[in-house]
Amino acid sequence: MKTILIIGGSSGYGAGVKRFFSAVGYNVIEASRSGDNHLDVTDNKAVTAFFQKLKDANATLNVVFYSAGIAIGKSHVKDKLIEQTERVFKVNTIGLINVLKESFPFLKASAGSFFHVGSIANKLSYVGGADYCASKAASSSIMATIRKEWLGSNIRTTSLEVGIGGVSQNEVAGKAFSQAWVPSFDLNNEKETTS
Repeated sequence: MKTILIIGGSSGYGAGVKRFFSAVGYNVIEASRSGDNHLDVTDNKAVTAFFQKLKDANATLNVVFYSAGIAIGKSHVKDKLIEQTERVFKVNTIGLINVLKESFPFLKASAGSFFHVGSIANKLSYVGGADYCASKAASSSIMATIRKEWLGSNIRTTSLEVGIGGVSQNEVAGKAFSQAWVPSFDLNNEKETTS
């Protein structure tokens, strides 16, 4: 049985992906701020400890789906609270790096896949979203760099640049993404069968 780790699987895209992969027979491990496996991706020590527990349990990860991300408010820059901006950057960029770093040995061992939920806001800014848009541009750049750094490791990387939607719409979209992605792979050996 293949295993998917969903970071941020308690709502939004992650929740839709979780439901779908459970239905098609994957072993699903979910970690989030509000799920059964509490994980603050901005806490490097907590992320390292979480992955150490997986290693100690001899877990195999075939897919890591990073859906943790936040936007806080729509204040103009002149009115932004710096603490909110710092939190947005920590979750959307530092958290991503923490999880990428710890995922690498698992995915290299399984020739697995890493998916990141980005945002079209990395290219199309909106009023009140300076911190969110900038953090998503940074996370997109991180993923572009990872594709180069992980070249030759047999790890597939994908950054989904999604549009705006509420949590419930994003959950439906996450399930739809899964339905589109999974048929292009043989679920028994996860080798690409279409492009």
